[in-house]
Amino acid sequence: MNSHLTDEELIGNIHRTLTDAQREVMDRHLTACPQCRARLSDHEAMQQRIRHSLLADMRGVQPSPAMSFAAITPRVKGDKYRTFRQLSGQLFPITAASAALIGLAIALVDLPESVIRLFAKPEPASASSLSALACVLFSVATVGNYHERRFNQLRSSLYGLLAFIIWLGTAVVGLQVIAIVREALSWLVFLVSGKLQLAFALGNWALIPLGLVWIAVVIGGAEYQYRRGGQRISWKLFAWIIAVELFILIFALLA
Repeated sequence: MNSHLTDEELIGNIHRTLTDAQREVMDRHLTACPQCRARLSDHEAMQQRIRHSLLADMRGVQPSPAMSFAAITPRVKGDKYRTFRQLSGQLFPITAASAALIGLAIALVDLPESVIRLFAKPEPASASSLSALACVLFSVATVGNYHERRFNQLRSSLYGLLAFIIWLGTAVVGLQVIAIVREALSWLVFLVSGKLQLAFALGNWALIPLGLVWIAVVIGGAEYQYRRGGQRISWKLFAWIIAVELFILIFALLA
């Protein structure tokens, strides 16, 4: 080596952080360079002084009363609650996915009736309590994920499954919402005009824009979740869709 060793290399030699190859090169240089040997000795002496100074300072430090056993015991006991919260955070994705899956099963029960109502003569608007219950389960699984930002591979898979279940469930419930809105519009026209045939005709025509809105929400929601799945904003979108559907269902139930 033509140049002298740097301070970083000398300190690395003292703290044993160099590789065997680096140490071998340095040993050869130190053998032939008295100046670097002297600098290495100075660094070793400095490290010894720092070590002895720290040991002396630590011996002279008295722990504060706040660090006594009686003082820290409640904090140690509190660890079990932190462990419980951590365990709850790990189990929540599974619980949320289960709730959403149950909600999807409930929504599918009303699917045949919703499809039939879309093509039948409009009747006074009514809603199924099962679909409302499904929306409640979807909302519980959705709102609980507002603060999630990062998750490991297992949690990522569960959140992907959860998002798919909620997306499919809201699409199924949306068919009944379309039927409810169509029936409400038909009977509103009938109450205003008194013409039943006109009310039926306008109700049937209303299926076109309502169907287009449903398709846009379903396809657009799928694309949005594919690009932003797992982010807080994606769960907010689900929450708004569920809130609108639940409002219409509850309004029809009360009416």
